[in-house]
Amino acid sequence: MKKIISISLCLVLMLASLLLPASAYTVELVSKPDKTVFYEGLDWVYNSSVITPMSDFDLTGTVIKYNGNNISFNKFPWGGNMYAEPSGGKWQTGKNKVKIYLDDFDGVYVESELTLVAIKKAELSKSPDKTELIRGTDWEYDALGSISLKKFTPAGAQIKLTFTDGTSKVVSYEDGGMDWIVPGSVDDFVLGTNTLELTYHGHTVPFNVKFVLEKIQSASLKSKPSKVNYDFSDDWKYSNGKIVPGYDFSGLKVSITYSNGTNEVIDYSSVQSRFKITAPSTVTLGTNKFTATVDGKASVEFELVIRGFGDIDFDGRINSEDALSVLQYSVGLVKFNIVKYKYSDVTADDKVNSSDALAILQKAVGTVDYFKSELV
Repeated sequence: MKKIISISLCLVLMLASLLLPASAYTVELVSKPDKTVFYEGLDWVYNSSVITPMSDFDLTGTVIKYNGNNISFNKFPWGGNMYAEPSGGKWQTGKNKVKIYLDDFDGVYVESELTLVAIKKAELSKSPDKTELIRGTDWEYDALGSISLKKFTPAGAQIKLTFTDGTSKVVSYEDGGMDWIVPGSVDDFVLGTNTLELTYHGHTVPFNVKFVLEKIQSASLKSKPSKVNYDFSDDWKYSNGKIVPGYDFSGLKVSITYSNGTNEVIDYSSVQSRFKITAPSTVTLGTNKFTATVDGKASVEFELVIRGFGDIDFDGRINSEDALSVLQYSVGLVKFNIVKYKYSDVTADDKVNSSDALAILQKAVGTVDYFKSELV
C-alpha cells in the first residue's frame, strides 16, 4: 500500500512540474548583447512620432540561462530567437529598460538595458553624381513652357549624420532610406541652378542641380509678330515726350537647331516664359529693331514700325521731304494710301493741303513740339 502511495505522489509531482508557469523556472542573463546602442536611421525611425525599430534589434552576443541551459542569440533569415521590448511600453531616446524574451518560450525574459540615440544634425557630405540635368534627356518643357523633370535619382549622394552622443556616420543613397523632394518654396524650376532636398528618414538636406539646354547650333526667325505696324493713339502714345507702345508679340516664332541635329520651332504665343524681348533704348518713329532671346541663349532680330503724324515715308524722321510729299499730294502730283493720308493731316481738319505741309516743315525745324492732330 505504501509503495502505491509513493508512486502516486511521484506522478502528481511530475504532473505539477509540467503545469508550472515558465516564470517558475530559473532565468538568468549570462551575457549582455554586444551592441547596446542603436541609432536613428540606422536601427530605428520615427513613425508618426513614435519610435519604431526598423527590424528586431540585433541582440548578437546575448546568452540567457534558462532552466539550467545556456541559450545564445541566433539570427535567422526570418528573425532571431530573442527579441527586446521596452519595459515601459514604448521606446524613447536615451536609456531604455528592456525585457529580452526567448522567442521559443512564452513569457520567458530577462531584463537588460538598451540606448537609443537620435540624429542631431544632417548635412550634405557629397552631392549626387549627376547634378547637371540636360533638356531632352532629363527634363522637357511642358505645354505651358515650364520645366518638367523626366527622371532623376540622387545616385552617389552622401549625407553626414551627427548624433546626440557626438558620434557621426556617413550614409549613401545606395545604403537605402534616402530619397529626394522638391522644396515647398519652389513653385517652378528655372534654367540654371535650382535647389532640391535629400530626405533621410524625415531629415532633409539641400543640394543644387543645374538645368541646362542642349548646345544650340543656330537660330533663325521663323515668323515676325503678327503685328509689326504700331499706330499713334491706337497702339502707342507719348509719355514725357517719349514714344510708349503697348507691344503685342503674338505670332513671333523662332527656329532652333541643336548640336544633336534636332530642330524646334518655339512660338511666343505658347511659351512666353522662354522669351526675353529687348527693345531699343529709345523707340522712335519709323523702323525699330528688336531682339528676341530664347532660353537665354539663342537670339534673333525683327523689326516693328512706329507710325506717327508727319512721318509720311515712315523712315523715322520728320523733315522737308515729308513736307514736300504732302505738298505734292495737295496739288495732285502723288497719291496717298489711307495710312499716309491719315498721318498727313497734322492740322486735324480732315483735309491734306499746304497747311499740313507747312506744319510738318515747322516741326522739322523745331518751331512746334506737337501737331494739333496729336493733341485732339
